Amino acid sequence: MGKNFHDHLHMSINVSTREPVSLFGADRGLQALRHGAEWLAFRSGVLTSNVLEGAAFADSLGNGRPDVQVHFLPILDSWDDVPGEPLPAIHGMSLKVGYLQPKARGQVQLRSRNPADPVKLQANYLGHPDDIAGSIRAVKFGLRFLETTSLKPLIKDLLMPQPAWVNDEAQMEEFVRNFCKTVYHPVGSCRMGQNTENSVTDLQLRVHGFERLRVVDCSVMPQVTSGNTNAPTIMLAEKAVDLILGE
Repeated sequence: MGKNFHDHLHMSINVSTREPVSLFGADRGLQALRHGAEWLAFRSGVLTSNVLEGAAFADSLGNGRPDVQVHFLPILDSWDDVPGEPLPAIHGMSLKVGYLQPKARGQVQLRSRNPADPVKLQANYLGHPDDIAGSIRAVKFGLRFLETTSLKPLIKDLLMPQPAWVNDEAQMEEFVRNFCKTVYHPVGSCRMGQNTENSVTDLQLRVHGFERLRVVDCSVMPQVTSGNTNAPTIMLAEKAVDLILGE
């Protein structure tokens, strides 16, 4: 119980734009009033956006399956950055890039007998060298993506990672280590399986050694999906309903 914890990480590639084409300033002054009025009147416009306006999957190793995910934001992403010098208040855009198949495993443990106490989480992010290499490949893919004929004319400056780091593997590793952030896809701490030595539930999601107790969320996944966990978790819940009704 609590072992096999892992999660997706991503890094933000931030660039400024030559023209005022981003969402910078859309939440202030007359622009904010206009966007609010459009949503109230027509239920359309900027306020219907989740800000993640585009997404892509890439196979960085040529293995026939995606191992990199990209999200596009029409604004500079600094909401959950590490402490330090903030990004400039200018028009820009961001690519969130991440490695989809982490190998490092962490652990979730109880802190005490008091259920109200916060748990102890040892995430062990980037604890496997393949995870560092995969994250660097994700960043490099994002940088190449920004060089495409559709995007390059829009870009003024690369803000993060700093241009001097791009061709230096050690600097790129430092960038990944210092600026990686969770994608909030934690899985695995109650993994399913037939072996009671290394799993918490069986293949019907029943907790080993207990009756009438199931775990129905993404913690039962032995390996995180190569993408977002929302839809697979909904599928797990629907499957659990079928299993329970069939008993």
